[in-house]
Order: sequence, then structure tokens, then C-alpha cells
Amino acid sequence: MPLSRRQMLRGAAAFGGAALCGRPAGAAAPRVAAPAPRRLAVLDWAMAETTTALGIAPIAMAEPDRYRERAQDPRLPAGVIDLGLTTQPDLERLLLLRPELIVTGHGQAETMGPALARIAPVWEGAVYTGDGAPLDAACRVTRDLGARLGRADAAEAAIGHALARIDAAAARIDEGLRRLPVAMFIFQDPRHGWVADRNGFIAAVMKRMGLTPAWTGPGSFWGYTAIGIDRLADLPDSRLIFADFPLAGTGWTTDASTIWQALPPVAAGRSHRIGPFWYFGALPTMARFADQLADALTGSGGKEAG
Repeated sequence: MPLSRRQMLRGAAAFGGAALCGRPAGAAAPRVAAPAPRRLAVLDWAMAETTTALGIAPIAMAEPDRYRERAQDPRLPAGVIDLGLTTQPDLERLLLLRPELIVTGHGQAETMGPALARIAPVWEGAVYTGDGAPLDAACRVTRDLGARLGRADAAEAAIGHALARIDAAAARIDEGLRRLPVAMFIFQDPRHGWVADRNGFIAAVMKRMGLTPAWTGPGSFWGYTAIGIDRLADLPDSRLIFADFPLAGTGWTTDASTIWQALPPVAAGRSHRIGPFWYFGALPTMARFADQLADALTGSGGKEAG
């Protein structure tokens, strides 16, 4: 069953070096026709990551506290104003803040565009489009937003830094660890969760790192497919990475699950826990995930859980 972004948000409460994201040969950086805006309001977390990577912190954004917890973005200042939910921002507060640009993510301009446009110009960036190329799209969005904000050089630097970090993480993984495909699973409850599929950033990052995604089922729009944990038994010859999903309130751990312990990768000692990350992130999240994945596979940071 394909995973909707709303389901994931509720649960949470290509190869080829620089050519992947490279500018076409001989192409000049896009020109900025108007003075670059600096007072930004951001309604999408992937776009918030992108603006901070460009060196511009928003004056206001949707749910900044939850963003800090999930995206682990140290560049977001403490004083950023909370605009409420990504799906229902406080338009009155937004109007009073007088932003010079409102930055939105996929689909937000379609649903809220007319109301937002009465407050300030709206710019939309889409990293996830269901085509299985979010790493490419994240580079493109970074470059386009950099041009809009008069930060073209910063955009190229951010792209280069993210790709170099992914490649450095890949270099830490020896050929022996590459022999088995890798599955990434995120718990929803003790018996259900989401497996990363071919359309998400996890598969894209794995491919750049020279790793093979173990899950080969149909891809969903956002890159995650909802399954029961018993379906992971279909991936016996794999390494199983799972997210440290915030289930502390239930008192449940993987140790208490008979089904989990019986999964072949877990029983064989090939399962690894990693810390939280933002499932729909942009380049900074993708680069950070590459480090988390390399840490788990090499035993330098991930916790063996099998």
C-alpha cells in the first residue's frame, strides 16, 4: 500500500559523480532580475533545509520546533517564528510579518496559492515528484532557489558539499559490505511500518553510494511503502536498517517482538538501528543520512540490534 505524506506525518507525532547534479556544460548561472528577497517565510521543511543551506534563515516557518527535532538542522536560529502547521499556516500572522517571499513545497501553492499570493510572492520547489529521482531534484531545487535569492554561488557550494559528503560516506563502506542489498524500514507501531522504496531519496542515496536497495516492490509517490514487519521476511539475504522511531511512550522495543527477532536479517545479526531523520528531506538530510547509513553498516555509529 503506497504511503501518503499525511500518514507519515501522523506516524511521526544517478550514479555518476557530480554529473548527477551538474550544470550543463557552458551554461551560465541564471540571472536574478529583481532585488533578492531576504525576509523569507517557509512552509515546507525540505525548503527550510534548502534556505538554511544557502545561508539564509527564514524569519518564520511551519513547526520550527518539530523541524529541529526531525531535520537536526543546527543552522536554524532559535528566534524563527512558528507559523503553525504546514497544511494550515497562520495566515494572519504571516500577513503581519510582511515577508518578501513565501517558499512552499510540493502541492502547497496549489492548495493555498491564492491566499498566500495576496500576502507576498510565492516560490514553490518540489523535491519529490514520484519519478524516483529526488537527489537530482534536490540539486535542481537548490540551484533554482539559489538563483531566486541571489545566492547562486552558495547553491553550487551546498550541492558540492552534500555530494562530497555522500561520496565520503560511501568510501567508508568496503566491498564486503556491498555484497548484500540493504533495506531501510521505519516503524509505525510494533507490527507495521514503512519500507523505503525505489522512488525515495533513500534509494537514490544508496545507489550513489554503490549500495543495492533490497526492496524491489512498486514505488510510491513519496518513496515509502506501508507494510507489516512480516513482509521483511521476504528479504532474507539483506542488511536491515531501521529508524529509531519515537515510540518511547509505548515502552516497546524490538527486543520484545517475536516476529522481529525471527526475521532472517535480525536473527543473523544483520540489522542495525540508526537515529531519527526527516523522511522527506532535501540535500542536507540526504547527506546526513549517508553518514548515518555508513556508520550503521561499518559499526562506527549504528547500534546492532539483531
